[in-house]
Amino acid sequence: MLPIFIYLPETAQYYAAKGDHDRGKAALKKVNGGIADYDIELEYAIIRNTIEEEVASHEEVDTGSNFSQIIKSYIACFKGPDLVCLSIGLLVHLNADHAETNPSSISSSYNATSNRSFIPQYLLLM
Repeated sequence: MLPIFIYLPETAQYYAAKGDHDRGKAALKKVNGGIADYDIELEYAIIRNTIEEEVASHEEVDTGSNFSQIIKSYIACFKGPDLVCLSIGLLVHLNADHAETNPSSISSSYNATSNRSFIPQYLLLM
C-alpha cells in the first residue's frame, strides 16, 4: 500500500487551500486531463470558492463565540421540537432508572427473579 502513496499526487483542494494554484490546476489536469470538454479552470474555480466560503464561515463562527452566544445556544436546546425530543428521552431514561430500582413495578412480561431480571421473556426463549 505504501508504494501507491508515492505516485499519488496531492489533491487540487490541498493546493487551493495552500494558495499554490498552479500546482492545483496541474493536479486536476493529471487526474482529469484526458476527459473531453473538461474545463480545468472552471473546476478549480469551484474548488477555490468552496474553500474560501469554508474559511469565511469558520471565521464568522470563531469571532462570534463569546460566552453569551454559547449560553444562548444551550438555551435553544430547551425550546420547540428540541424540547419535545429532550422530554421523551428524559422520560425513557427515568422510566428505565425506576425499573432498575423497583423491580416489582415491572410488568409480567419481565422475569424479575433471575439474574437476567430485565430481559423480556420472549427474548429469553430465542
